[in-house]
Amino acid sequence: MAGDGRGVDEPVAEETRIEREGWIVRLTPLGPGPSGWRDLAVTGGWEYPERHGGAVLYVRDLDRGAYWTAG
Repeated sequence: MAGDGRGVDEPVAEETRIEREGWIVRLTPLGPGPSGWRDLAVTGGWEYPERHGGAVLYVRDLDRGAYWTAG
């Protein structure tokens, strides 16, 4: 399954790659079956740190307001 540049429309059951404006983000489920993620917003990227100065990835669950960072 590949991302369409905006996100994914169904639960993530396999690795998913989202590309947009030079950013590439991979979402990988932590266990078997669809993940518990619902409406996520990815607001950064880190696939090309040399291009973006070591950018930080922020992932936000829009339903619950929880967020995670990496980078």
